[in-house]
Amino acid sequence: MSTFSGEPQIVLTSSRTTAGHFIDGALLVVNHGTVSINLTKTCKPGFVVALTNSKYVPQVAFSAVCSTRPLIIIPGTNRLPVRVITTYLECQQGGSVSAEPACVANEAPPLPTGTYDAVLVGDGLALPEPQPVPVILMKSSD
Repeated sequence: MSTFSGEPQIVLTSSRTTAGHFIDGALLVVNHGTVSINLTKTCKPGFVVALTNSKYVPQVAFSAVCSTRPLIIIPGTNRLPVRVITTYLECQQGGSVSAEPACVANEAPPLPTGTYDAVLVGDGLALPEPQPVPVILMKSSD
C-alpha cells in the first residue's frame, strides 16, 4: 500500500530562461507513512525532467548499467534534485544526414524559443506522474 500523498510535484527555480541554459529544480515527493520506502526493486530507477511541446518530443535514454543502490523516500517531504536541459539532447556531427540538428562547436544547440512543458520521464520509477510545469525559453540577448 502506497503512502504517497497525491502526486509528486516538479518545482523549478525559474519558469523562464535563455535557451541553452540549465534550469535547476527538484522533484518533491511526500511520504505520509512512518517508514522509508525504497523505490529500487532490482535496479535503481532513473529519472529526469525534460522539456517537450507539440514540435519537440525528446528521446530520453537511460544507462543500461544496473545500479542496486537504494532510492529511499523517507517519511515527510523529499526533494530529489533535477537539472532541466534546454538544448537538444543529441546533435549530428559533420555532414551526416539525421533528424537531429547539427552540432555547434561539438555541442547540441539550444532548443528553439517558445513555450514548453517540463515533464518527468522515468525508467522504472514507481511514482504517480506529476503535473507538467510550463517553461518559456527566450532568445539569447548576446
